[in-house]
Amino acid sequence: MDFTRLFDILPYQQYKYPQEVALCNLQNGAETPFSTGQCITLIQQLSAGLLGIGLQNGDKVAILSSYNCAEWTITDLAVQQAGGMVVPIHATTSADECIYIFNHAQIKYCFVNNQDLYKKITEIQHQCPHLQGVFTFMPVANAPNWQQLFTQNADLLQQAAQVKNAISPQQTATILYTSGTTGQPKGVMLSHANMVSNIKAVLSVIPLMHANKVLSFLPLSHVFERTVVYTYLAAGASVCFSMITQTEQNLKQVKPLYFTAVPRVLERMYEAIEKKGQKLKGIQRRLFWWALQVAEQYPVSGKINFTYAVKLYIARLLVFNRLKQAVGGSVKGIILGAATLQPRLAQIFTAAGIPIREGYGLTECSPVLAFNRFEPGGSRLGTVGIPIPGVEIDLAPADGEILARGPNIMQGYYQEPELTQTILAPDGWLHTGDLGEWVDDKFLKISGRKKELFKVTSGKYVAPQPIENRLCRHTLIEHALIIGDSKQYICALIAPAFDLLAGYCQAHNLPVDNQSRQNWLKLEPIMAIYKSMIDEYNTQHATEHPIKKFLLLPVEFTPENGLLTPTFKVKREAVIELFKQQIAALYAY
Repeated sequence: MDFTRLFDILPYQQYKYPQEVALCNLQNGAETPFSTGQCITLIQQLSAGLLGIGLQNGDKVAILSSYNCAEWTITDLAVQQAGGMVVPIHATTSADECIYIFNHAQIKYCFVNNQDLYKKITEIQHQCPHLQGVFTFMPVANAPNWQQLFTQNADLLQQAAQVKNAISPQQTATILYTSGTTGQPKGVMLSHANMVSNIKAVLSVIPLMHANKVLSFLPLSHVFERTVVYTYLAAGASVCFSMITQTEQNLKQVKPLYFTAVPRVLERMYEAIEKKGQKLKGIQRRLFWWALQVAEQYPVSGKINFTYAVKLYIARLLVFNRLKQAVGGSVKGIILGAATLQPRLAQIFTAAGIPIREGYGLTECSPVLAFNRFEPGGSRLGTVGIPIPGVEIDLAPADGEILARGPNIMQGYYQEPELTQTILAPDGWLHTGDLGEWVDDKFLKISGRKKELFKVTSGKYVAPQPIENRLCRHTLIEHALIIGDSKQYICALIAPAFDLLAGYCQAHNLPVDNQSRQNWLKLEPIMAIYKSMIDEYNTQHATEHPIKKFLLLPVEFTPENGLLTPTFKVKREAVIELFKQQIAALYAY
């Protein structure tokens, strides 16, 4: 038996290795498991119920959830099986963006997980003329619950089976609206064949086995986590869903072998460890910082000599065991995507015995294009790995833009044929907008974003991302943005890592003022800390484009305040707009 459509994956699992726990909800320590057979039954009953309320082939159904849960996946597959197209929407999406997406996609039904999201959608429902019903996963007073849709009606179940059998692998399974860092959301259309090809390719390069425990906490509304979850199911793994706020305790509870993350998640984990290290005294403190120095020397090739191996063994035994326990103690790999991880952190986690495997992709590519392997010689720190099977990657001769072609490439942007033509060539090559280079003629390395390149008044181009990555190696810098388009020089916008900055200041008898961050960041000793980092960069790395000035930003970047995407990428335009007055002062004579 094989699978060619997304909703074939659970029957495939049932045929090859049925699981007592295929999906499991974790909440406050409690577990709610679903076997493979239970999931299949629920999907059949829900797809029949959807047909019963009038869902027709090609209708769009939205799902919004503030955390991952089995209900999300069951609904996703039931809608597809009934011929509908699922439109996942991030829970943090603004009301205005929701109105745009609901109307652009002509969404007919919507599923939400709780009262807050039910209220959010019903308050805008009068502005969404195509929306006929909103259902909740959790019980909400006076709200239609998703359980009302489940049916055992024989006629509807037979109709659902007929609809399911008629669905082609080429049919659009989902439309994903990319939040992006700028501009209006675009609806990426992915077929069953697009996503299944990606799942099978990823499955061939991750050493997953049936009954392996894995944890899922990144938003399922993002194609990265959604594709990985279906890859887990195809491998017969047991998927445990965690609220992102309970990730730390659920990692210890589940002890997963694998999980996916974005760089910000690992940065938070590391910051917590370093914060504890700052409080250590005497020999423990010296040992902690020695171990970090050892980790930072971990070779990017992964090949270590005997002397370093001895140091690493001692560091793991005495210090890094705590970091490994923080991710459950059994982890064999963390699969990283959505953004680039600081090479220093990749070295530290890998040195700690927690293999980091970075990959690269886009929503338009279902999403994976390249991935670092787990076998010896198949990975290199600082790169996004080797192209996955079946995918071609090339670099444009003119500027190094990454081009991709394969069965995973999107069908196009929904109702945007002209926009589709700007990125997808007739011969199938997708223009990613990312700049890359080859390392050892094998590993792909991301060197920047084509759209983020800008010119200073000297006429020379500046690529901001490498500079930003270099600055973010400092643990007291959480985010950095380089600006200077059409200006005479470049400046840095710096969002401090406030918790670590407070710990650093306490350890060095410097003032701390979390009540008024704006005033705190203007203090001379604090400014001096960051000036030294800028001076270090200018001395060691800046040749043509030194950073002339910098601005410390008094706010944390979050998806909730609109400064980060749901996958924790910085929204450059939003940051620049919010601080436009302060930025203008940087360039005032």
